[in-house]
Amino acid sequence: MKDRVYGMLRRLGAFYLMRRLFRHKLMILCYHGISLDDEHEWWPGVFMTEDKFRGRLKLLKNHGYTVLGLGDALEKLSTGTLPPNSIVITADDGYLNSPETLVESCQEYGYPLTIYVTSYYAEKQTPIFNLMVQYVLWKTDKSSLKGDLSAIGLPEADHIDLGDSVEKKKWCERIISYGRVNCDENGRQSILKALCDRMELNYGAMVTAGMFRIMGKKELQMIVEQGVDVQLHTHRHVFPLDKDQASREIHENREFLEPLACRPLEHFCYPSGKWDPAQLPWLNELNIRSATTCNLGFVSEGDDHLTLRRYLDKQTISDNEFLAEISGFLAFARQVRGRVRSLWN
Repeated sequence: MKDRVYGMLRRLGAFYLMRRLFRHKLMILCYHGISLDDEHEWWPGVFMTEDKFRGRLKLLKNHGYTVLGLGDALEKLSTGTLPPNSIVITADDGYLNSPETLVESCQEYGYPLTIYVTSYYAEKQTPIFNLMVQYVLWKTDKSSLKGDLSAIGLPEADHIDLGDSVEKKKWCERIISYGRVNCDENGRQSILKALCDRMELNYGAMVTAGMFRIMGKKELQMIVEQGVDVQLHTHRHVFPLDKDQASREIHENREFLEPLACRPLEHFCYPSGKWDPAQLPWLNELNIRSATTCNLGFVSEGDDHLTLRRYLDKQTISDNEFLAEISGFLAFARQVRGRVRSLWN
């Protein structure tokens, strides 16, 4: 029903009018990974099919949006020279299949792309532990496990119920917590192997396919040579509320990425979009020029570049809803709704 309404509004010209109203604002799109298998069914807010992503790029072209690189767009926004209806495309984390999916697709359309890369797993070249644990427990057909479960990070349990979603989430969190607290990276991968064995899933096949893996030095050097803007996303995908620890995350991220990018890196993305006002002075001291969040909205001239809003696109969002968001129609609707609520209050 909602999609039909958006489609009707588009045909009536509502999106065109909103594009005129929001034409001097910048929209930054946020993506993560392209599915190798069924990851988009498990987590549609992070993973998307390649066909869906390519469809988004086609919509941008067909509707006449101007796609700019991140640094270029922010410079033009600051100087009042931003072209009407400008878009920036960003992707977080730096998944292994990015060169043949995100990068290749954007290059086919001549669109610049910024990829924020978290470097711990780029360095280790192992699957991301917490993501793979969650995926394996989602994918399995097992309704329970019995016996010695110490190999999967549950040394005190001899039976777990996987048929109930609440129980499954609890056990998932306990496995992840055990691996983080008690194991090094080799130990965490041993847990993943044992977990896959117990769930009758093929750990080796998933690793070989590149599932939940981050680009290594070879892939990063290749996309830099292709013109992709590689930028900062912390080393361990955390940005603590402790200045020294937060600075360490940026320093280690830079140490890994800057030799590959062959230039200083000055743009940053908060892991999971989470940030705190207390962190902004730290970023200034670290010579960070911009930082993106996952807060929804356009970026306007004069906005703080250390709290840039973005639009997190998802597999489950229809083309009509996507166009409603990037045209400004939904932003306008939210503004109207907020004013009406304030009047009632």
